[in-house]
Amino acid sequence: MDDDLKRAHEETRAAWEANAAHWDRRIGEGNDFVDVLIWPATQRLLQLRPGERILDVACGNGVYARRLAALGAEVVAFDFSAALIEKARARAAAGSERITYQVLDATDEASL
Repeated sequence: MDDDLKRAHEETRAAWEANAAHWDRRIGEGNDFVDVLIWPATQRLLQLRPGERILDVACGNGVYARRLAALGAEVVAFDFSAALIEKARARAAAGSERITYQVLDATDEASL
C-alpha cells in the first residue's frame, strides 16, 4: 500500500472511531433503511438455515450479526473500528453466544 493510500486508510479508520457512538445511536437495532430495504432482501438472498456459518465483514455495531444469530447462524463479525466492535459487544444479548466479534482490517491480507 502506498503512502497516500495508507494515509487515507488511517483517516477513514479515525473517522469511524470518532463517529462510532453516533452511528450506533442512528442504526441501533435497525432503522427504516435496515428494516424496510436491507434486511428483507438479505434474508431472501441468504435463505439462511440454522447452524450455517456467516462471515459479517465490516459489521459496524453488529446489527446484522445479531439478526443472523437470532435466526440460528454461527456468525464471525469483524470491523476495523475497535469502537464499533465495542458497541457491537455492548449490544450483545440472547443468541450472542453464536457471534464472535473481532477487530480486524479487511484490507490487511496478513491478518486475514
